[in-house]
Amino acid sequence: MLEIIIRCASIGISFSLFTLLITYSKKHEKKTENMVCYPKLYYIVGIICFVLFLIPTIITAFLDLPFYLPVGFSVFSILGVILVVASINCKIFYGSEKIVIQNFFGKKRTFSYDQISGFRTSSLGYVLFFGKRRCSVEYNCLGQIEFLNYCRAKYREVHGSPIPFK
Repeated sequence: MLEIIIRCASIGISFSLFTLLITYSKKHEKKTENMVCYPKLYYIVGIICFVLFLIPTIITAFLDLPFYLPVGFSVFSILGVILVVASINCKIFYGSEKIVIQNFFGKKRTFSYDQISGFRTSSLGYVLFFGKRRCSVEYNCLGQIEFLNYCRAKYREVHGSPIPFK
């Protein structure tokens, strides 16, 4: 009985994630100037991963196989969805007055250049600090060098000194 419930749940989760993926893919927009985002390769790999693992999830859910197989395939399918959502939602928009940071869930936070309190490099990229908040910009993001150079220039314009290194 438990196996039947888990198989049905795997199918339900897979189809709901597919619907979510279709919804988010419609919002996918092209990189514009003054924007930092993940490469389109993340989006493509995420969709391929989702589809390639969705098919075995459905097949193993209907066959008389151990229940952990569809669950395992579902996990990899979910990882593909996470990659697609991150490639669509995780963005940084910047202009002459403000920086708008959009996180994984699509929530936007707005900062001005005088709110920058520090800068640090990490193994994955750069980190800008805005008081207690921080913004990580990975090395593989499109437009990250232009963004950091622009932030440095605007900070120097406002404060007359370089961004403090933390």
